[in-house]
Amino acid sequence: MHGRKSKITFAALLVVCVALVAAAPDYTWPERGTDPYPWPNPKEASKILYDRFLQASTNALGTAEDIKALQQAIAAHKAPLRVEVRDVRWLSPSLVMAYTRTEFAAYYYVTEKKKGKWSVLSYYMLWVT
Repeated sequence: MHGRKSKITFAALLVVCVALVAAAPDYTWPERGTDPYPWPNPKEASKILYDRFLQASTNALGTAEDIKALQQAIAAHKAPLRVEVRDVRWLSPSLVMAYTRTEFAAYYYVTEKKKGKWSVLSYYMLWVT
C-alpha cells in the first residue's frame, strides 16, 4: 500500500511540474533593425513587446541594488547619450523590461541578470523625433 501511494504522489508531482513548464511564458525576443534605428522587426512585433511590458510586474522582484545595476547597464549601453529609465517591469527576478527615454527617442530595453550581473539582452526603438 505504501509503495502505491508513493507512486501516485510521484505521478501527481510529475504532472504538476509538466504543467508548470508548459505554462511558462515564451520569452523569445523579436528581431530588431540595426542601429541607429533598432525598430522591432517585423513591425507587428511592437504589439508583442507592448503586451509583454503591460503584463509584467510593476512590483520589484529584485532588490534596490538590482534596479540600480540594471539602470547602469542601460546607461552604459547608450553612452555617451543621457538615458532616463522611466519605468521598470519585471518578467522574473532575473529578466526585466524597461521603458527608457533619451532626448530624442524612446526605447524598450530588455535586461537580464546572469551570474549576479545585469546586462542588456536587447533593445527596441519605440519612437524618434
